[in-house]
Amino acid sequence: MLSKAHIYLSKALKKLCKIYGVTLLEEVVNGSKRYDFYIPTLPPVVVEMDGVQHKDTKANSFFFKKFEQLQNYKKNDYERKKSARQGKIILFNFTTDEFPSLDELDALLGEYLNEGENEKDAYLIKRKTTERAELRKRELNKEQRAKAKEKNSNGNRLLNKVSGSICR
Repeated sequence: MLSKAHIYLSKALKKLCKIYGVTLLEEVVNGSKRYDFYIPTLPPVVVEMDGVQHKDTKANSFFFKKFEQLQNYKKNDYERKKSARQGKIILFNFTTDEFPSLDELDALLGEYLNEGENEKDAYLIKRKTTERAELRKRELNKEQRAKAKEKNSNGNRLLNKVSGSICR
């Protein structure tokens, strides 16, 4: 379930990415790491919205039924921070209590987004490939529906001719 802050941040990032002409990927998964928002620049910009579950210490809460689930979640947070320290990603964390306005986001992210997309980014390539495949699939479905409609109308005309000659 997404918080209001997460939904707001999603809309604000979409506007900002549109202004800079870069792609915004949401809920990207890479092995055990998961990113809320991923912008394929060089290095990638990752934006995280940390809800109350990031502060959990016990597994008996609403978000984590088992201790292993909590541990995996904490490990994911640690790996993200480690990747940021190593310079593999640029990480911005916001909480549901304090999140930035569109202007503040622009001030924070603008310099990274100005560089444009990294066309060699694996997630960007995967998304573009998927979008092309989905577009081609829609085109093929549209062609098949048109053929079926034409075949059906030809069959109806033939049926009308046959029934018309029988009725006479």
